[in-house]
Amino acid sequence: MLESVPFPTQAILWPLLGAALILVARRFLPNWLRRVVALVVALASLTALRSLIGEAAPLALGTVERMEILWEPLNLFRLSPTLEPDGLSLLVGITLAGTTAATVLGIRGSEPQRTAWHGLALVALAGCLVMSMASDLLSLAMGSALLDLSLMAAAVSAPGASGRVAWRMVVPGAFSTMLIVVSALQLDTQLGTASLQAENIAVLPLVLVGTAGIQRLLIYPLHPRGLHTPENGILLLLSANAGLYLVLRTQSVTPV
Repeated sequence: MLESVPFPTQAILWPLLGAALILVARRFLPNWLRRVVALVVALASLTALRSLIGEAAPLALGTVERMEILWEPLNLFRLSPTLEPDGLSLLVGITLAGTTAATVLGIRGSEPQRTAWHGLALVALAGCLVMSMASDLLSLAMGSALLDLSLMAAAVSAPGASGRVAWRMVVPGAFSTMLIVVSALQLDTQLGTASLQAENIAVLPLVLVGTAGIQRLLIYPLHPRGLHTPENGILLLLSANAGLYLVLRTQSVTPV
């Protein structure tokens, strides 16, 4: 049954399933077991990505497997969200999945009986993987929104100063997602598609996506200072790496 699921989907589903288990049953799971669950699903995601890397040379821009999410598109768009990983996106995904696995294993977390950060880190990882493998701006916006959801949940659930630091990641992140949506609408209006594989893409939509990436990088003075918990550190790392990938992705399409 698992063999019938495309590897890009597996890479995203494993963190989401692990996050659902941790967030729903976290009051009944000891801290060490939550860490083990998070580690296992992060490694499962990494394995799914690693299985694709042999089909594309590192940093190659050729795609290795295309996966379309069947749905009834919104009237504003004329395509379904599509994942189409290439060599660069796979390297980014493997790096982020490996970083997440190492972090959830090595960090105990504050207030271990109450914290939800293991699950939220997995949600953030899933959002970053959707962004890295997105073939169109609609999928890119969905992944960015999923990453924002994890950041917002972290800001709401974190106490005191730690929560305030998380909110300083939420604000530029939400602005980044908004820029991607605006870019998708503009590209769809100009070309009739929001696909990044389209020919004759205008510069302005790509500039908006690149600007969204810079917002994800949390450049000064927006970057959070005084990270009070290591949990905030991993969320910052995932968000910043997603921003760096957006900048690199726009440059690979058309240098601007």
